[in-house]
Amino acid sequence: MPEVTSWSPFWKSAFNGMKRSKRLALMSFGPPPADHSIQPIEMQFTVIRRAPSSCERLAMSPTTPPSIRASVPANTLQEFVALVKSKPGVLNYGSSGIGSSHHLTMESMKASLGLEITHIPFKGTGQSVPALVGGQVDMLFSALPSLLGFVKSGQVRLLGNNAAKRSAQEPNVPAIAETIPGFDFAPIIAVFAATGTPAAAIERISNEMAAIAKMPEVVQTLSNAGIEAIGGSAAECHRAVLEEVDRLGKAVAQAGIQKE
Repeated sequence: MPEVTSWSPFWKSAFNGMKRSKRLALMSFGPPPADHSIQPIEMQFTVIRRAPSSCERLAMSPTTPPSIRASVPANTLQEFVALVKSKPGVLNYGSSGIGSSHHLTMESMKASLGLEITHIPFKGTGQSVPALVGGQVDMLFSALPSLLGFVKSGQVRLLGNNAAKRSAQEPNVPAIAETIPGFDFAPIIAVFAATGTPAAAIERISNEMAAIAKMPEVVQTLSNAGIEAIGGSAAECHRAVLEEVDRLGKAVAQAGIQKE
């Protein structure tokens, strides 16, 4: 990726510094990361009903598909649901950990479709994906980049994705929302401003982030990680955060997760 030269000195320095150090400083509103790179805070399951005063949505990651090992006799989400219902409690699914986005997404799908399927938590996708490929679990949700190699080799089949619509990265894979209307568990990646931040600063950051989300090199870098750059206004971000808080709160309740 080339050095950024056309932005204001502040953003040029920040972006180039992050690129050189191979770090991306973004804030994600949702469960702790699937790879446990950031330790969850004590209040991670407290449902917050009030969003920050301003936020700018930079990207979302819709390519987190439900996938099954090749030996499971199902080719579509509908066939897998029928299989699970024909064998209540027999099949299982893996996740990257209790309370992870993968866990909560599956628990919401279970509740919506009335499925009885056993949860087997792992410590990150570094354990859960090999367990799927090795036959220790029948199904799981995981980010598309962690599955693509196994999909291409025929060891894993994709059944859908967790966003409200099909992903541009895998347009032939149906969204779960096509089976469960309104289903949307695509995590939001956004920049937030604290209450009291001057309006002029919020406007400048918002404009800069909107430009960042459209940069071809940023779009490509995010796409390589299974993330779709979308941009959007502060109002759209605010609404999306409140909707995500509501979805996650319901999923935590459905899964019966308690603060530890």
